[in-house]
Amino acid sequence: MTLHIMGTQGYLAPEYLENGLVSTKLDVYAFGVLLAEMITGKDVKELLGDCKTYLSDVVSDKIEPDDEEGMGNKSRDLIDPSLGGNYPDHHIIVMIKLIRQCLRRDPGGRPAMDEVVQILSKVSSCPSIWQSSSSFSF
Repeated sequence: MTLHIMGTQGYLAPEYLENGLVSTKLDVYAFGVLLAEMITGKDVKELLGDCKTYLSDVVSDKIEPDDEEGMGNKSRDLIDPSLGGNYPDHHIIVMIKLIRQCLRRDPGGRPAMDEVVQILSKVSSCPSIWQSSSSFSF
């Protein structure tokens, strides 16, 4: 049993930093940070900047309420410009919503990892992501 969790600043969930609470939702938070890094092309230190807050606060400030239906300008600004717009908007909307869910301050509001896997499986199995860009190769 682990008595003390070591982690990189920015990846540790608020409930652990504030109260030392440990649950599987710590991993969900850290995975949300990883997703945010992938979508934005920035590491967590860049995303946080000089803020002494949590990434959940930074991300929620950058996601517009209208992003539930479509992609707003604030959300577009989050996306890594090196992607060059070569992505289906609906995939990015799903990913941004997933990031927001994983980074919720309340661990009870975060999805379980099996839910995260199901969402990502649906996104990856949709053929439009592969048809929208010819730059993918395996």
